[in-house]
Amino acid sequence: MNDPHSHVFTQSTMVTIGEDGQPRVVENSVRKSGDVKETRRSLRDGEREEMAIGHTIGDRTHIIEKKRDKDGNVRRQQRFVNLDECKFFLLSVIPCLCLLCLRVPLLLQQCF
Repeated sequence: MNDPHSHVFTQSTMVTIGEDGQPRVVENSVRKSGDVKETRRSLRDGEREEMAIGHTIGDRTHIIEKKRDKDGNVRRQQRFVNLDECKFFLLSVIPCLCLLCLRVPLLLQQCF
């Protein structure tokens, strides 16, 4: 659906029991309004937890993934599609920097 006036929300949850008797829960959701989309995916079982959140505007996507293993170690990873990290940082932070106008030229110099 590419209609700019459309709104879509879907959500699913699947629970299975593994061979070890532990439940495995997989949840997925998608929210979409025009060309803006948010996706969420989570997985929980007896040994690990994983979560991914993706934000898409047009053809640009930013995905944050977090994984926790059975020992409690957390790994965080970000992925960018058609968007580099520096431009993402500027798009998300510049509105907050309006009071710090002296720093913006320095940030722009480093990115471009």
